[in-house]
Amino acid sequence: MALATFVADRPLWGAGLIGCALLAAAWVARKKVARALRKPREAAGELLAWAGGVVASGAAGLAGLVVGVLVLAAASVPLAADGSLRGTGGICPPTLQIRVVTAPEGVELFDRAGREFARDVADESGCSPIRISTDAMPPLKDFYAGFAREWAVPRAPGYLELTGPRPDAWIAATSASVRLAEQRVENVASKVVLDDLGTFATSELVIAVPPQAAPAFPDGETHVSAEMAKAAHLLRPRADLSESALAGSLALYRGAARSADAATERELTLPEAAGRDAASLLCRLGARLELERRPLLVPEYLFAAFSRGERFGRCPGQPGGPAAVPYTLEGGPRLEYKVISVRWPDHSADRSAWVARYKDWLEKEWAPGNGFRDTEGKGSFPGLSLADTNDDVVPAGPGDYAAMLDRLLMAHPETSVVLAVDTSLTMDNALLDGVSPLRRAQQFGTALLGRLHGDTDSVRLRLFSQGTVRPPPTPQTADTPEAAAVSLRNLPLSRGDVPLDQVAREAAETAGAWHDPVVVILTDGTRLPTGRIDLPGVRVEVVLVGEEDCDLPALEMLLDGEQTGCVWVNQDPVVAADRFLDRLWRP
Repeated sequence: MALATFVADRPLWGAGLIGCALLAAAWVARKKVARALRKPREAAGELLAWAGGVVASGAAGLAGLVVGVLVLAAASVPLAADGSLRGTGGICPPTLQIRVVTAPEGVELFDRAGREFARDVADESGCSPIRISTDAMPPLKDFYAGFAREWAVPRAPGYLELTGPRPDAWIAATSASVRLAEQRVENVASKVVLDDLGTFATSELVIAVPPQAAPAFPDGETHVSAEMAKAAHLLRPRADLSESALAGSLALYRGAARSADAATERELTLPEAAGRDAASLLCRLGARLELERRPLLVPEYLFAAFSRGERFGRCPGQPGGPAAVPYTLEGGPRLEYKVISVRWPDHSADRSAWVARYKDWLEKEWAPGNGFRDTEGKGSFPGLSLADTNDDVVPAGPGDYAAMLDRLLMAHPETSVVLAVDTSLTMDNALLDGVSPLRRAQQFGTALLGRLHGDTDSVRLRLFSQGTVRPPPTPQTADTPEAAAVSLRNLPLSRGDVPLDQVAREAAETAGAWHDPVVVILTDGTRLPTGRIDLPGVRVEVVLVGEEDCDLPALEMLLDGEQTGCVWVNQDPVVAADRFLDRLWRP
């Protein structure tokens, strides 16, 4: 009875192991007894020897059984969401999963906050009723469109794969961003409700100046102008990905001529993964603190974590140190961190209540000790020389904020692209990371199209296989990157290849009278014959999304011309698209 009770209390896998052990012992005993019944004399000696062996190994067997029982008992203790033991009172009930999105630079810190909150609300046995995960927002343009369109439409084709599941809460960095999202929702009569629960903390925008850049900044001052910061070759995160960087751009671009926007953006940003968000920029600074000569524009709370040597991002080594000096950007708005409860038609009141409780906990328990200021702009930063708040700067309205985002999305040379995608069967073969070349081509293409602007750039999508180059099955409604992105989601495969020189020629014909068109060919490079091409005024770029790299012998003739190039996507397709566009756009 005691054994049965113990087994019944074990997890399924533990009870299964015990059951298997008992069945094995019974099977051995049955074999011995059956042999004894058939041949009693021959089996007698074997049976006595077997019994003696059992007795001789009894002590070791009993010790092993005790150890096994203890291991099973320990393994059956469930773990809480934060990794702590839940206790021995049985398996915890199902937890409520809450998905939070925020700007990329804040994911690491706010994810840690979510785990701490789940631990704080756990019961005495360690069981927490909720689990909070924090993910990066998609690019701002797609994020606002998600509320207004795709997230609000059930089973929108391909969209969830690009932006992630619908969020339950949003940690916003500016009031203007929240108002802009609300306007987008109201304009399309979306079913989602954005419930602004209020500001839980504020933060300044500061310029982190490494020792090598210090001579360009005045001693004894706490504020510097945008002109001085840009003259010192300021680095800023990508403003189309981050609300804080977009807010800072309002000060950096104030009074600047639009004709210089493309050059200014090239100067302000890094065309690599480290330049995508403020946390990555600070990680890069920490790795080369004594060598870096360029100051960084980052949120103050991240700079505080960096200066204290605390974890704030995915830094491979020491996060930072106290050597960098902070300055406040004149005219830079105060960042207001808000929690927005995102209520969908199937949203439960319990979920909204937990989001509201999380916001209160962030304000009262977590934010003051993690580098944030209170809602009035006051804060305490022991050991750090952080300046007072810019309380005289009027926060930007949603109109200014939206106009700045639109302006920066157009801050590149006018681009006309024919995107030709290989849809032969080999594009469906999984690579070492489990992703097919076709999926990688879609990720690269979507990231590329997301950087283009429908008012200034032109895009046409073409597919090639079965010996032909043809339009996609989902026709483009316009020659815009947005329309091409929709068509890119539906790419049926078929047999047969097409020579790449033929693809380049027919795709160039598709461009028609476009000025300086670029043909971008996305292929795995498998079994694709190619010859020399001569297309005056057309640039051809081959983007390899399979296992073959640009040294592929079949590409030698195609890449022989001055107007041809090749890229092998052997890393994050989004980062590869950023680098590709930077090379394309640089003079």
